[in-house]
Amino acid sequence: MATKTKKKGKTQEPIALDAQLTKAEAFFEKNGKIIIAVIVAVALIWVGLWLFRSCNDKKEIEAQNAISLSQKAFANEQYEEALNGDKAASKGFVKIIDEYSGTKTANLAKLYAAICYFKQDKKDEAIKYLKDFDAQDDNTISPSAIAMLGNCMVDKNDKEGGAAKLVEAANAADNESLSPVFLRQAAFVYEDLKNTDKALELYKQIKEKYPQSVLCQGDENGTMIDTYIERLSK
Repeated sequence: MATKTKKKGKTQEPIALDAQLTKAEAFFEKNGKIIIAVIVAVALIWVGLWLFRSCNDKKEIEAQNAISLSQKAFANEQYEEALNGDKAASKGFVKIIDEYSGTKTANLAKLYAAICYFKQDKKDEAIKYLKDFDAQDDNTISPSAIAMLGNCMVDKNDKEGGAAKLVEAANAADNESLSPVFLRQAAFVYEDLKNTDKALELYKQIKEKYPQSVLCQGDENGTMIDTYIERLSK
């Protein structure tokens, strides 16, 4: 980190040789930031739609009003203030989650809080809020939140659990843009775990299910996904 919608997004590892591992880590570093950016952008649009939507729930309205100052701090990369508020009017995401528990705004605040902690390199706290976040039936924000959780788990050395979450995120997104990215990340992790059968299965899934994705586009020399499949099929 919803869209159906209300829109308002690091892993590590794999291929076998040290040089290849370094390239894989660079890929995760790059794409982890993209995933987070997706979550942030979608979350901001999502809450913006909420604020203009009629709502008869008093608690929800209060929560929407309360979160606005924290969102401004977040947008300015003032993550500590966004999390815990200031001495004036801002409550902070953590307090909003507690005071307005059960509201959609409080659920969104969990995703904001997770990103704030991630940005502060506090992965355990980020994982806590990502696990608490209630994923919705959409194909962008919730899958990205699940993928972010998977990436954090891999970063904390829970590679099996993290890879499973990345596959879950890919299935939840089920689109040409995000799913191939998450599946490739998961495959990289499985390769690092020496589970080449599972990695190959995921590469083939990308080719068969998402043929229009960037990974499946190529030239006379073939495609990137074909390279992965060929390498593991030897």
